[in-house]
Amino acid sequence: MERSFLKPFGALIEATGDADVNALSPALLARWVGEFRVVVLRGFAGLSKEEFADSARRWGPLLTWDFGEVLDLVVQERPKNYLFTTGCVPYHWDGAFAEQTPAYMFFQCLRAPLADAGGETTFVDTTRLLDAAEPERRAQWERVWITYTVEKRGHFGGSFTTPLVSPHPITGRATLRYAEPLPAEEYENPLTLDIEGIPAADHDEFLADLHARLYRGDAGYTHTWQDGDFLLIDNHAVLHRRESFHQESPRRLQRVQIL
Repeated sequence: MERSFLKPFGALIEATGDADVNALSPALLARWVGEFRVVVLRGFAGLSKEEFADSARRWGPLLTWDFGEVLDLVVQERPKNYLFTTGCVPYHWDGAFAEQTPAYMFFQCLRAPLADAGGETTFVDTTRLLDAAEPERRAQWERVWITYTVEKRGHFGGSFTTPLVSPHPITGRATLRYAEPLPAEEYENPLTLDIEGIPAADHDEFLADLHARLYRGDAGYTHTWQDGDFLLIDNHAVLHRRESFHQESPRRLQRVQIL
């Protein structure tokens, strides 16, 4: 088993011979995720849906939705929300509309997209964004509260309010909790943001600046999926997004949320 480092953050653990992912203890994986934010496991034997949930459950309880514990991320003919389309999915953190935000996200790639077909996932370490922000900008962020509202379609929806900057519940380190707006002219299930804590005249500049920082790349790792990849992230510190992909390209992931 070999470990290498991703850029600008993250770790890749490579095994040979279809190793058992359950041979890696949850304590070791949690330590790696805490240190590297994103951990890619490659070369391990695939798991059935039930085995995947059982593997994740070794860490602790799983977040359960109306579909169960394992979300099958695959294109649907009549999608209830944008997750099941081929379109892009802007930055967000998972479990925002749940009663409890999951600590970890666990993915399994059953079918990777074709080469150059899109479908990559980008992860941003928000602690890096905060460390790089100018004192005045960080002070502004610490004043901001955002109310997110979206119609419930599928397994999530509703309205809730949260500060933009909040302490990591495990480490206490400051993190950004942010989900990009989904404009009604582009998405069937628009997500609106009501910003408080700064003057209304500053809202557009605040959003444009945050968008630029998220997308400029110095705090983001873009993962090109391969068949059989497992991937773990720190959901409290990391935001993620998905690139759009070609309709004819296969892309099927499974996702479990660990509390």
